[in-house]
Amino acid sequence: MSNYRYELKFVLNENQLSHFKNLIKLHGFKKQHPKRKVSSIYFEDYSFNSLRDNISGISKRRKIRLRWYNNNTCPFLEIKKKSDRVGNKIKYKTSFKSNVEVENMNSREISNVLFKNYSQNSFLNELNLNPILFVSYERDYLTSIQGIRVTIDRKINFCSTSYFKKLKSIKKVSYNKIIVEIKFPIESKKLIIQLLSKTHLMPTRHSKYVSGLSKLGIAQYI
Repeated sequence: MSNYRYELKFVLNENQLSHFKNLIKLHGFKKQHPKRKVSSIYFEDYSFNSLRDNISGISKRRKIRLRWYNNNTCPFLEIKKKSDRVGNKIKYKTSFKSNVEVENMNSREISNVLFKNYSQNSFLNELNLNPILFVSYERDYLTSIQGIRVTIDRKINFCSTSYFKKLKSIKKVSYNKIIVEIKFPIESKKLIIQLLSKTHLMPTRHSKYVSGLSKLGIAQYI
C-alpha cells in the first residue's frame, strides 16, 4: 500500500497547459517515463453509492476498478481511498493474463472471474459490485527531485459495460478535456502552494468516473 498523499486536479485548455508545463520545467520537473495508455473498468453497486458519495463530497470514500497500462499487460484490481484531498491505493493481482482477455469478455464474465478465483476480492460480491464504466486515456508523467508527480491526461474515452456485449465491441465516446493532477507527499504542501501562487490556476473537484457516467447518460448531476 502506498503512503497517503495530496492529490490536486485541474481541468485545463491547451494554452493553460502550455503555461503550466513551462513553469514546472523551470522548477526541475522532468519526464518520469514514456507516455502510457491507461484503461480502467469501474465497479458500482445497484444503489450507485460510490457515485452518490463523490457527488455529495463525502470526505471519506473509495473507488474500485480493474486497471491496466498499454496493451498486452496484466490487469490488476485497485481500491482507491480518498479522504478530502488526501488519498492512497491498494492493488491486488488477478488471474487475467492480459487486457486482451478482459476486452473479449462482457461485464458478467469479468465479474465471474474475479468472484471465483480470488478470495481477497470477495468484497466485490459482498458489496454487490459490478462493472459499470470503461475509461481509457493517454497519460504523460513528470516528476521533481522532491517526489512531486504531475500527470497529464488527454484523449479520454468512455463506454458503458454490458452483460451481453464484449467490451471491445462497445462504441467509445470521446471526452474533450485535459486533466492535470499534482500528487505529492504531505510534507511538500508548502512547496506546492508556492508553485501554484505563480499561476492563476485553481484546483477543482473532477472525477473521470462521474464525468463518464454523466457523458453516457447513466447518471445526471448539476
